[in-house]
Amino acid sequence: MEGHRHRPGPLKQTNKAFKPGKHATKGELRRKVKGKVGKTTVQQRPSLKKVVGNSRENRKKLQHIKSLQKKAEVLHSKRLGTSAGPPKIIGIISLGANADTKAARSMLLAEASSPISAERVGPITANFPAFKQRMTLFEAPRDIEAVLDIAKVADILLLVIPADGGVDATGEAFLSAVKAQGMPSLLVALQGLAAVPQKNRADIKKQIKEFAEFHFPDFDRVLPLDTADEATQVMRFLSNLRVRQVLSRERRPYLLVDSLHFEPTGVQPSAASGPFAESTTIPVGILKVSGYLRGGPLSANDLVHLPDFGDFQMSQIDGTPDPHPYSTRVPKDGKKGEGMEAEEGEGAQRRETLEILDMADPDKQESLQSEVVPDVMANEQNLTAEDEAEIMSQVSGTDRKKKRKKVPKGYSSYQSAWIVDSDEDEDDDGEGEDDEDDQGSMDLDGGEKGKEHGEMGMDGSEHSNDEGGDNDGDEEDDGEDDGEDGWTEDGDGTETIDMEAAELERERMRQEATEDMKWPDEVQTPMSVKAKIRFQKYRGLKSFRNTPWDPKENLPLDYARIFQFKNFTRTVKKLLDERDGIVMGTYVTLHVLNVPQALGEWINPSRPFVVSGLFKHEHKTTVINFAVQRMPSYTEPVKSKEELIIQCGFRRYRSRPVFSQHSISSDKFKSERFFQPNRNSVATIYGPVMVPPAPVLMFKEIDENFGLSASPKPVHSLRLVAIGSLLSVDPDRVVVKKIVLTGYPYKIHKRGAVIKHMFYHPDDVRWFSPVELWTKYGRSGHIKEPLGTHGLMKCRFDGKIQNHDTVCMNLYKRIYPKWGTTTLLSEKPSSYRPRGSAFSTSSSSASGPSALTAEALARHDAM
Repeated sequence: MEGHRHRPGPLKQTNKAFKPGKHATKGELRRKVKGKVGKTTVQQRPSLKKVVGNSRENRKKLQHIKSLQKKAEVLHSKRLGTSAGPPKIIGIISLGANADTKAARSMLLAEASSPISAERVGPITANFPAFKQRMTLFEAPRDIEAVLDIAKVADILLLVIPADGGVDATGEAFLSAVKAQGMPSLLVALQGLAAVPQKNRADIKKQIKEFAEFHFPDFDRVLPLDTADEATQVMRFLSNLRVRQVLSRERRPYLLVDSLHFEPTGVQPSAASGPFAESTTIPVGILKVSGYLRGGPLSANDLVHLPDFGDFQMSQIDGTPDPHPYSTRVPKDGKKGEGMEAEEGEGAQRRETLEILDMADPDKQESLQSEVVPDVMANEQNLTAEDEAEIMSQVSGTDRKKKRKKVPKGYSSYQSAWIVDSDEDEDDDGEGEDDEDDQGSMDLDGGEKGKEHGEMGMDGSEHSNDEGGDNDGDEEDDGEDDGEDGWTEDGDGTETIDMEAAELERERMRQEATEDMKWPDEVQTPMSVKAKIRFQKYRGLKSFRNTPWDPKENLPLDYARIFQFKNFTRTVKKLLDERDGIVMGTYVTLHVLNVPQALGEWINPSRPFVVSGLFKHEHKTTVINFAVQRMPSYTEPVKSKEELIIQCGFRRYRSRPVFSQHSISSDKFKSERFFQPNRNSVATIYGPVMVPPAPVLMFKEIDENFGLSASPKPVHSLRLVAIGSLLSVDPDRVVVKKIVLTGYPYKIHKRGAVIKHMFYHPDDVRWFSPVELWTKYGRSGHIKEPLGTHGLMKCRFDGKIQNHDTVCMNLYKRIYPKWGTTTLLSEKPSSYRPRGSAFSTSSSSASGPSALTAEALARHDAM
């Protein structure tokens, strides 16, 4: 019986094992403590009553804040047009070609306390005692810039629609731009309804009513404006209409210029790229602009922005007597109102004499420095000889325009280096300093643009050099050739157009945009240059979303010229909390320093002239990003780094944005070669700092007479391309350019395959072997080894690929925007014509009195 062990039968009782659950047993606790006695803290969950009480308290606080905001908004609306605030600005805009805004303004001014000439232009401020209001009426010309400028400052927009014609295409463009910029309160007036036959009036009123309900659900009231009684009704609605607050302008100080005066002070050195740099010096002076201060507070230490011309400093701010005092008394015998009744309180006490409200402090005044002067010796860098030569030439100011070397087709970079050129030190060597242009193999690869998809020919001329996405479509001499895009300039300075060349250029752009949508990012490897040289600035990524990319790695020299913020949101909050100065409603005169006298040649009395204040740091240059969406009405292709006119807030300037995808799931963003429709994109530029929120509008300058042989001279106008808003001020936003190298199966054996036409040298195969491959039918793989001497390679995939499949390889590099954001008048291109003639040619010198002064006084002496 030795070795025998009892085996339990099927009726053996089996007890359940003890399960302590998620908590420890008493024995485990005793073994863990081992007799130690310590202080134990038990965290108790808050009671339901306490949680409910906190939520109720928070809800009450939120309701209280909203109530205060609503009260402030109502108070602001009530103060406008009274003695406690500035006059209401009524912007009169025509939405149809047959609308007579001048007649509409005259009918409304007939309700004023004193007669006003109908021939006056510019802002007209008057008292309307019957409605206990004072208003500033401004008739905007049918120009998109003027309409946007008056909509920036207007409290109410009066949209005049003619009954015989309705809203035309120009009016639709005005509405789209104004709604994107920020729509204030509005009122729709129907003009010319009395001249329409009686049987058609109901249909016209119904059409205009439906139009108003579609575009303005909150302001769908349509009023006729043909008789004096109807004008009185319109004025009653304008005086009682609640003013909507536009958030983008509420915190920023601004004023609609009522009068201006120029005092010459001397000359200053002229900038090399300035608008009027015919001589080494230009006459400058003090520009005194007067108007009602609106928005946030303004200090004499702040900078002000003159539209289309730039930022300037101020010396002082004067409080001048109000030329349009508030009055509710109806005049008798043609006399003007005598002032406000005593019961209006402190608002009746208006300034009678000139008073200096604020003087600039040189220690606290904002600087006009917009860029950082880079110190190339501040940090150690591994620079090549070409990089050092270019950097030192930029610092010393001896940098000259680069020139492309012409070489025979098929020559490599080594062979082209032996070609003697007269300007040998200015040649391009294939891969220059400019990361985003990649001009290198443009001349070395040779040939025309090849196919973007399908089999590649063995001739080098059939391959796409840089047009596949590596060149970004820009050349270093872009915009510097006289005959670019078909434009030429005659000896007398007038422009003519080569219709055939311009049409060919547009057709080429359309074809490239279409190909970019069909085969995005695909390029073909050149045969004459090794791929590891041609694409040496690119890298492979295991995962575009998850693979890290250092934003401080290999930054260009332009990043040494910009300002960066550690925490921009906290900086904005701090500068808004610390802001103080003169409050809104005051009639002030700003003394703007060092304004070029030539500014008068660009001021048109019939267009609004708006001066806005700048917050701290807003003159400094940094990298800003706009979230934009393309307008469906603009059908022409828009290429990345193409020159556009951008309006951000009160500013308007020229720039060349880089477009990229708008996503929130990655720290890298793929660039877009073309700004494609029906998608949200991000435009990145070097530009001045802007405090959000700020609406963004992008325009393209086009020729209205394009295609008309009878009018050879161009007539330039702005066409709305995209709308959006300010996204961020962030130089660390990584915009990555992606290219896709393609190859095709030559032989297939199970999971292995021989791939052709991706590379043409075995060294390239070894160089790019760590990069992962993928196919358009969902397979992934890698390179094993080169095969032969003509670029064939053995590859292995996760499954058998098909004969008609395409093998692809993704490569990436970071790109940067193009430097050169300028105001519209900081350069004087021949296509941009002066707006008006406030200065005459004979009185443009700084020695005599300014014609602008006499012009301004003549315009505003009757107010």
